[in-house]
Amino acid sequence: MAVNSDRHAWGQLMSGSNPTPYGYKGQWGYYTDAESGILSLTHRYLDPATGRFLTRDPIGMEGGVNLYAYVGNDVPNNIDPFGTKVVLPGDPRWAKPPSYSPWDRIWRSGVVARHLQCIQNAARSAYAAVRKHFPKITKGEYNGPQDAFRHCVWACLVRKTCGADAYNCGVIDHENPAAPWAKGKWDRIGSPMDLANDEMGRKCSTNQNQSCEDCCLQQLKSGNLYVLPPRYWR
Repeated sequence: MAVNSDRHAWGQLMSGSNPTPYGYKGQWGYYTDAESGILSLTHRYLDPATGRFLTRDPIGMEGGVNLYAYVGNDVPNNIDPFGTKVVLPGDPRWAKPPSYSPWDRIWRSGVVARHLQCIQNAARSAYAAVRKHFPKITKGEYNGPQDAFRHCVWACLVRKTCGADAYNCGVIDHENPAAPWAKGKWDRIGSPMDLANDEMGRKCSTNQNQSCEDCCLQQLKSGNLYVLPPRYWR
């Protein structure tokens, strides 16, 4: 073992040392300023001694009335890798999709049947993009960064190459247990995340200057994809 250190939940060094130039990194790449001990997130600095950000929340009251709090003081369960939002499982903003009428079921299953090859090709391309950017040993194939990136790329490719109907009936319905034509199922933890990243993929499909892969990778690196806390990764 080259480095051994103990830190409390907010990342404050309790004992030990770390000789690497980056200091404490953790799961999310929080970098430590060697002189001050302040943790650098993507958009804000966090003081691990007090458990507070040093600057106001850039999203304002959307993250709560306390503009300096870190993840609502619930560090064991939540993360905020970019300093702008708390990521939670079962996000109510992405609710379970509704059931369909008999006529809608017939129509939607027909859409998927007509575009099945295109949808499957997009899925294969999305998996290929994951293999390109993530080592095999990387954790997070489900509910983690790989999952977020894959859904974004898949949704983008389907929307761009297969059309809006294929996106709605093949991608969105994949999270709907009332949609057997899309192998739909609902997972209360992972499905809201998938729907959020599908939406980002749809937005990337309108980007004429970037490929789906490049756009989704940029969104992942910028913190715009929805990734659950590491304890939910599989």
